Amino acid sequence: MYRRRRLLSLLLAAALGSCSPQGGAPTAPVPAVGTPRSGTGVPAAAAPTAAAAPGAGGQGRRAPLTPEQRAARRDSIAGMRAQTVKALMEKLAGKEKLKAGDVFANLKDAALQDTTVEALVTLMDVNYSKALGVSCSFCHNVERWDEDTKEEKETTRIMIKMVTMLNTEQLTKLPPERGGKTPTLDCVTCHRGLNHPGRAILP
Repeated sequence: MYRRRRLLSLLLAAALGSCSPQGGAPTAPVPAVGTPRSGTGVPAAAAPTAAAAPGAGGQGRRAPLTPEQRAARRDSIAGMRAQTVKALMEKLAGKEKLKAGDVFANLKDAALQDTTVEALVTLMDVNYSKALGVSCSFCHNVERWDEDTKEEKETTRIMIKMVTMLNTEQLTKLPPERGGKTPTLDCVTCHRGLNHPGRAILP
């Protein structure tokens, strides 16, 4: 009798195991709120976690960052960008007032070619990188600035043309704003610190 009960219990355990996710693989315990995740040192309450998204079943999606996490991320990226810009400007010392087109290779936009080296670096740092919430390496190989190996660099060229066209050909048709200036837009108008602008209305 004992052997029969033992055999039944083993068969039942095997059957239940075959119904568990991933062929019976144990499910990792959910860390308690405020406890660090293994190897990260980031409290579970502060770290982004998978969350259900409407119509997506919650698979492969992360919960949006909290305002504190977004601020920390921006500060970290800004620090990396500041180091890159400082190193670049040290290499370009004495050339700050020269035309960017005479110093940088593979600079295709005419307006960027005609600006100064100093103005171009500031434009890239503040108007582009900061607006998209990215570092210089998002578009560039920072060891070879002239390389076109990254798709994001070509995308940026297309976006520059789009913004220029909207500002010079379309928005000029609108009535002037207060102060008599024609409305304009730039990268931050849509991106607002995100490299891929979302479609949702923010709370």
